[in-house]
Amino acid sequence: MTERERQAFIRGLSFEGEIEDRDGVLGFTVKKDFDLAAVFKGVYDPAADPPIQRINLGYCIADQMVWYSMELDFGRRDDGWDSVPRMFQLSDGEREYLKNEMDCYCLQKTGMPLLEYSLLHWSEDNGPTPTLAELGARARMEQPMPQPISAIDFMGWFASQCVDQMAEDMRSKATPEEWERLMSEVQQDKEQQDKAPGFTGPSM
Repeated sequence: MTERERQAFIRGLSFEGEIEDRDGVLGFTVKKDFDLAAVFKGVYDPAADPPIQRINLGYCIADQMVWYSMELDFGRRDDGWDSVPRMFQLSDGEREYLKNEMDCYCLQKTGMPLLEYSLLHWSEDNGPTPTLAELGARARMEQPMPQPISAIDFMGWFASQCVDQMAEDMRSKATPEEWERLMSEVQQDKEQQDKAPGFTGPSM
């Protein structure tokens, strides 16, 4: 997609069904009324993959943030292959726009704005339930301050995006058992590196 096509796609998204409570996350279902193959090219192949059952977008109640990606849910089959979701990454601007759309949909479905509705589903794991004013103030305080363009590490950001995408690609192509084994090996390697003595250089 070109940047203009992507902007048009994001602004054309809508939701359907009920808003689900998923242990501290409000789950929204994105309506599948667009060309799935064209939009999710490189993430979803209709010729090789099973049909997409749902497109999920989460809203984390505690920090008032939209998930960093939309989740393509293929449902579950006996072989377990397609029980691992695929991810369609979202930019910060897209997440902020979709947060406003989720707020409107929440108001339409429940009669309450998203901030107010989320308090009804507050998880005790996140501590005592705050008041509406406290939660709103917390969300405003956690918004990052704008940075000058010269202060942004574009190479670091790009490298991070590449690593994240590679991880998502690997996860989408592995079975749950293979992914668990891979994560276990990575954790073991990390623990071994942490235990290894560091090189301090020649002594004087």
